[in-house]
Amino acid sequence: MAEQKNSEGFELLYKKDYQGAIMCLQKAIELDPKFAYPWNNMGYAYYGLGNYNKAIECYHKAIELDPDYSHPWNNIGDIYQRLGDWQKAMECYRKAIALDPDYSHPWNNMGDIYQRLGDWQKAMECYRKAIALDPDYSHPWNNIGDIYQRLGDWQKAMECYRKAIALDPDYSHPWNNIGDIYRKLGDGQKAIECYQKAIALDPNYSHPWNNMGYVYNSLGNYDKAIECFRKALELYPDYEAAKKGLALAQAML
Repeated sequence: MAEQKNSEGFELLYKKDYQGAIMCLQKAIELDPKFAYPWNNMGYAYYGLGNYNKAIECYHKAIELDPDYSHPWNNIGDIYQRLGDWQKAMECYRKAIALDPDYSHPWNNMGDIYQRLGDWQKAMECYRKAIALDPDYSHPWNNIGDIYQRLGDWQKAMECYRKAIALDPDYSHPWNNIGDIYRKLGDGQKAIECYQKAIALDPNYSHPWNNMGYVYNSLGNYDKAIECFRKALELYPDYEAAKKGLALAQAML
């Protein structure tokens, strides 16, 4: 019964119904107080709600119940990465790998940190390690594409993004990133099509709205640009690039 409630909670997590997930997971814990998985999943829920302190508490409870459980260490690392504490994040990812050397996600996440630090070579090594461990894992392909895009190799970047989409057709980020390449190449129409595809896959994804706004700005369609920037800010009120884009578009009217 506890496993069933944990599974129901996980399904609600996937649907981003975080409050509903917490209720199911709490029921699973009541049914089996020594069951570590619902504590980890409840950490996911609190992470989704932006309550990082509560999420860390849940992850540590999962670890207390099952010291060999690698996933909560990876998830704590994600929180520290979100908070900009690269050192603590790395320590958590390495702990997850020490517990489960075949776990691909912490390798991908360490790649993200190296990419943020501008160490493309180490980032690439981590992403390729993640792929070697899990050839069907789409995220490292998208992230390798980001490195090639930063290096100006549009063709290789495009190949990586398309590989990510082939592995996970519902993955919105590579569509946004392909849109960025078309925008840089001056093909506004194709860029807009890619951004719209990203939004169709994830209506709460703010980046393609912002990026589409800049395309409309460049095309002189300032009313449409304002609409896009406002939508990006509705989804992410602290989005500085969208604030600047909105100001630019409004100044042109």
